[in-house]
Amino acid sequence: MKRFLITSVSAFALMVPAMAVADMDSGKGAEAPQAQPSENYTLDELGSDIGEGVEATGNAIEEGAEETAEAVDNALTGETELRTVADLQAEGGLSSSNAIGKSVIGSAGEEIATVHDIVVPAEGKAQAILSDGGILGVAPRLTAVSYSSLTPSFEDRSLDHFTLAATAQELKEKQAFVYAQDNAEAANAELMAASSTSLLELTGQEVSNNAGEEIAEIKDIYIDDTGAPRHVLLGTGGFLDMGEKIVAVDYDDMTVEQGAGGPTVNLTRAQLEAAASLELDAQR
Repeated sequence: MKRFLITSVSAFALMVPAMAVADMDSGKGAEAPQAQPSENYTLDELGSDIGEGVEATGNAIEEGAEETAEAVDNALTGETELRTVADLQAEGGLSSSNAIGKSVIGSAGEEIATVHDIVVPAEGKAQAILSDGGILGVAPRLTAVSYSSLTPSFEDRSLDHFTLAATAQELKEKQAFVYAQDNAEAANAELMAASSTSLLELTGQEVSNNAGEEIAEIKDIYIDDTGAPRHVLLGTGGFLDMGEKIVAVDYDDMTVEQGAGGPTVNLTRAQLEAAASLELDAQR
């Protein structure tokens, strides 16, 4: 409280001129005696005290504003922890951005599809959305399989392709998958649930903090061997990806509300600026 209160001396110093004016007004019509400085308190001392009082008041206001800003910043800071490269690669961690677009090799040893997207429902297992690539200007046909049914294959520690125990014909016979009800195939297709999250669509979105500030962009989402998202890579600062800092948080620490604006995370800009950037040798 002491930073927001004017000291007794300062208050008194500010009141003295007003008191003097009042005394002058009350003496109109009569000869006013010549004002004499007190032997113990001169006019110079009075002026000095007034100056000190004004300065102290200004300092208190400035310090109080700084403390208020710091308190607001602290209130926005939650228990969100930044993660390491080792955290990302635990639990079979794969980059969803790297997985999307990879070939899917069928049981006959031929490419039967590519991974178009990974969709995470509010409840249940993640789905891999496969594309047959389309042909001669025809839009690709999408089908959904359990992500767990895909087996990743690596080359030099980097993801090369997936394998699936199915043939191209079996994929064609599966029910089609669509994102929206107005799709031409929607009548006989599996429709993406409104509560589901497309990792393809989520990647690249701006992330805000609890104060509504846009503080980062989702650069990638790391998934476990079931396709469930575990960690989110956030990019902040820089220009056209140059000088950009990359940090990671748990996916569960980010709030994603369908149809209610972009994702949010309980971090401050100061936390991101103070964090060390992750050094990713290669995406898995």
